Amino acid sequence: MSWYKRNREHSDAMHREYVEKNRLALNAKIREKWKNDPVYRERRKRYAKKHRENNKATIYAKQAAWRRKNPHRVRLYEIKRLYGLTPQEYADTLQRQDNSCAICRERIGVKPRDSHIDHCHESGKIRGILCNKCNLIVGWWEGFTRNPDFRDKIISYLGKIDG
Repeated sequence: MSWYKRNREHSDAMHREYVEKNRLALNAKIREKWKNDPVYRERRKRYAKKHRENNKATIYAKQAAWRRKNPHRVRLYEIKRLYGLTPQEYADTLQRQDNSCAICRERIGVKPRDSHIDHCHESGKIRGILCNKCNLIVGWWEGFTRNPDFRDKIISYLGKIDG
């Protein structure tokens, strides 16, 4: 029996300790190899793809659990991805509005979905942070004013009911 088999737990512990102590250097070495070695890069891509295919359910379950545990971080990521706002820019905007809706001045809640980033759909420019109620009204108003046919249908409908 080899030394490794007889001392596997000790060997694994030593390896974990080495990796932990040298994590930055090892990661730099791996990044360098990824950048300069196309054979290594393709081999790692194939391995990663195969691993994802073979472990879809486990990976999805871990991701879903993380999202449930970290809804605030998920929301900050979505804000960055969708609107280009960093967490600091989002916090600064909310602070300039006194943690309130830009329209009705009602306090914005702490839940991730309590606030909405109001933006121009044509230019993408951020206008402010709104509560759910004001966001719905602004969305409706934009649709109402930009679509005369829709506006006329609503006026006709209201005229039939009220008249």
